[in-house]
Amino acid sequence: MTTDNHIQISGPFERLFELASDIGRWPEILPHYRWVRILNRQGNTLIAEMAARHKGLPLWWRALRTALPEERRIHFTHIGGITKGMDVDWTFQETQGSELRAQKGPLWHVQIHHRFTPNWPPGGQWFADRVIGKIFVQQVAGKTLRCIKEIMEREPWTVDRARFASVHGSRPTDHAVL
Repeated sequence: MTTDNHIQISGPFERLFELASDIGRWPEILPHYRWVRILNRQGNTLIAEMAARHKGLPLWWRALRTALPEERRIHFTHIGGITKGMDVDWTFQETQGSELRAQKGPLWHVQIHHRFTPNWPPGGQWFADRVIGKIFVQQVAGKTLRCIKEIMEREPWTVDRARFASVHGSRPTDHAVL
């Protein structure tokens, strides 16, 4: 199973990265997330239990999340639940030439890429591709990106440098729009 979700979001990278990588806050800002429990934190890496809902159905998984702001990437590996073994990468690429750039700050192409090859009995890959990928993963990831875009485009942008450092183990870049 491979899925890709894309969106264009304007604003400073540090604020965008903070919203995307601070998964402990996702239930506060993403209405489809039921809860996220941080189980362990070490530098840029944490282990979390995550739960969302899609069309009334509860979803649950455990993930290892590594925030890599210098690479403009967030990496997840699912370590528990039906999607154990799934790899997920969020990438952020600045785009050029948009009229939004002047109004709202830099414009970012944000992509969530999921890869999952379960070691299941015959028919398992079909189920992963058609049900898990298309019905659940792509839909939840799309909702997540749309919500983060809405937050970025409606709220004033500020970056709490101390919070960014505590969450990501590094400071925001000096070119941040604060």
